Amino acid sequence: RFALLDAQRVVLLEAAHARAGPGGRTVVAIADAADMARPPESAGADIPVEERVFTCQNVRFVDEAAAGAADGVEADLARWKPAVLLMLAEEVLDAAALRAACERAGASLELLTAPHDNAAYAATIPAAPQLRAPRPDGSGPVVFVSGCYDLLHSGHIAFFNEAASLGDLYVSIGNDANILRLKHHSPMFPELERLRVVAAIKSVKEARVCSGSGMLDFEADLDIIKPDIFFVNEDGHRESKADACAQRGIEYRVGNRKPSEGLAERSSTALKAELAQPAEIARPGETEELIEDLYAFPWRICLAGGWLDQPWVSKVVPGSVVVVNVMPHEQFKTRSGLATSTRTVGMRLWGTRHRSSPGPPRGEPAEELAKMLFGAENPPGCKHVAGSQDALGLMLPGINRLDFDGQYWPRAIEPCPDMAEAAAWLERVLWLVPLPSRPDGYDPLLEKHLAPENVSLLADASARAWAAILGRDAPALGKALSDTMVAWRAILPYTVPQPESDEWCAKYREASHGCLFSGCGGGFLLVISDDPVPDSFKVRIKTSQWLH
Repeated sequence: RFALLDAQRVVLLEAAHARAGPGGRTVVAIADAADMARPPESAGADIPVEERVFTCQNVRFVDEAAAGAADGVEADLARWKPAVLLMLAEEVLDAAALRAACERAGASLELLTAPHDNAAYAATIPAAPQLRAPRPDGSGPVVFVSGCYDLLHSGHIAFFNEAASLGDLYVSIGNDANILRLKHHSPMFPELERLRVVAAIKSVKEARVCSGSGMLDFEADLDIIKPDIFFVNEDGHRESKADACAQRGIEYRVGNRKPSEGLAERSSTALKAELAQPAEIARPGETEELIEDLYAFPWRICLAGGWLDQPWVSKVVPGSVVVVNVMPHEQFKTRSGLATSTRTVGMRLWGTRHRSSPGPPRGEPAEELAKMLFGAENPPGCKHVAGSQDALGLMLPGINRLDFDGQYWPRAIEPCPDMAEAAAWLERVLWLVPLPSRPDGYDPLLEKHLAPENVSLLADASARAWAAILGRDAPALGKALSDTMVAWRAILPYTVPQPESDEWCAKYREASHGCLFSGCGGGFLLVISDDPVPDSFKVRIKTSQWLH
């Protein structure tokens, strides 16, 4: 299938190339046949066959790649007439039937099961040469790129190919320790696997694990490789990179992020979001009752003013939080700023596992239900008190403004006037783009700057967001959300991680009115736009109370 190009599939292609030998050919048939098992790691990703063909065509061990026959592997065997069919054992459902098909076609079947030894492979890669001018006559320019390349996709390969068109391409891959230090989570694939995959791309002359650390981890490699050109795309451009190149006399080039012709734009963030399995959505095999009840309990989006519901923030400068009660969506997930912890407490408090669940007390006002939920989540003696906007946002229907002045509970709650009209408008302009969830152990409060001028930025942005909703002013709402991000960075820098936040927001800043994380550290990007937003989905605002 080659839905993902990981180290194991690179080993498969390398083994096929070795079997072919001098004068032989390695052909990859990209299959979606029923006689293959879907690899678990690609279960959530829908990669078009044209994109998978493009990826395989760019692996140095492959002579030709093409879409497999729609009617299965026997048609491919008849088409290509191979001497050997080599496959990963994990992708074969019925080895006996496949072996019989190969025998009928005059081919042998080999199933690769041996684990790949990335450490041994890395040891065979020579140290990067000391490339100093003048270079031998006829040698081309040396081009340098750096990145994590945690989930290699067609966009990366197109980027490599563009960079390699300028000269010999050297790729520096971020090391595991530095990625953990900067992103507060480990990469999906360890550095030696990422090295093996990147080194297998035809346009890459050499790949190496970066020896440096920090935001400019590539500087150590610049001094070793001494490239003529440091190439980045527009998303990866930073003034600090340009300065590092200027100090060394290296040409700094910024290319446009563009997919290969005929392919859709691809990003690691969107691909990881496709691969992720939402934690609180019903799975195949769960009962109809469970599915119905999971979809009954609403979710909460904090649209503006997040953190002002904490007394240690609003006692500095009073301000408002704008919350939106929304219907569940299949892409919602935990650890993403959607009040999932509070929602879980509510499901335990009132029961949501069966159709016969009693639900919350009937006839109770929504604010009283929120107080019950807030008390259940924050019992006496708890170390950290969750903000009340979570409970209120889950219980209050529609769009609401919560005014805080240094207490845990708001001094005033104002529902949005003309709720149905306002909700319909907000549904039209609000788009959610999946981002990675914040990792385990992530602490947004490691650094605080609670100066009045910083908190005022947050309170002012929230007030403008509310006014924009009342006035149905999408540009003003987008600006208020973007300014909220600026305020978060000023007050709690770890809530807006760098460089991820710039990378996640870059493609939407110019093409939308503004954007904001759904929660500290990521989760989803809330984008305000009059036009459809790539890689996004829309939500429905619930204007009636809970199960009503």
